[in-house]
Amino acid sequence: MRQTATSENNQTVFARHVKLDMKSAVHKHSIFINRRKTSVSLEDVFWLGLLEIAVYKKTTAPALVARIDGSRKTVNLSSAIRMFVFKYFKAGHNPNSSGRKKR
Repeated sequence: MRQTATSENNQTVFARHVKLDMKSAVHKHSIFINRRKTSVSLEDVFWLGLLEIAVYKKTTAPALVARIDGSRKTVNLSSAIRMFVFKYFKAGHNPNSSGRKKR
């Protein structure tokens, strides 16, 4: 079955739209861990999640990253941070709920 010009245009627009949506806003963040300067590349949502967790735990982002760094096994630091933030919120922790887990 031959596609019409309209359906071809829709597929082209869709493909372009998917490409745009797949771009991620990864930014490098420099931090000091145990007096050593390092940088991590994180999407904004993970960086903001990390900061939110740090505020909730009454610590600093570098101190929290140092804990993550000390407990990671083989993954790189940026991936370890992503996994930590993801697992934290997936477990139902909500820093805005005064210490109670979401249900």
